Amino acid sequence: QSYRDGNFHVWTIGADGTGLKPLTKGAFDCREPRWSPDGKTIAFSSDRGGRYGVHLLDVASGAITAFSSGPGDEFEPSWAPDGKSLAFTVDKVRIDVQGLDGARRTVAKVKASADRFNAASVASPAFTPDGQDVVFTAIENGKAELRNAAGAVVQGEDVFPFRPSWLPSGAFIY
Repeated sequence: QSYRDGNFHVWTIGADGTGLKPLTKGAFDCREPRWSPDGKTIAFSSDRGGRYGVHLLDVASGAITAFSSGPGDEFEPSWAPDGKSLAFTVDKVRIDVQGLDGARRTVAKVKASADRFNAASVASPAFTPDGQDVVFTAIENGKAELRNAAGAVVQGEDVFPFRPSWLPSGAFIY
């Protein structure tokens, strides 16, 4: 993503630094791009509908379609390994998974807090390599944890809200 014109937009560029090409434009932000596993689609969050929602960009045609349609701000999309669904953050207090077929479920939730010094939030969802679970960062009671739906994945460690990634061995880094 780039902020070249005063709004965030999605771009592609060659590994050698050549071929810079904008894929989105307009008077709205397009951020947090994630390539689909098959490389044909980019999921990203944008306020092009008046609030942040997840959108899909067909790389071949350039066509953009709205993916999510909930009442809150939806951002930080993450593809399932099979490319059939996305996990994303809703209003910073919920992680939802929605299939390309429209089926949607909540996999994690924290209680919203008006206390800005001790706010609860969730961020950075990522599917496990087998696609059976979603790992995310949760901040509650002044502590940040890496969690899945069952609870803390890492015990006794305060973590930054970065999206975890998996190594071929199955171990993860964050």
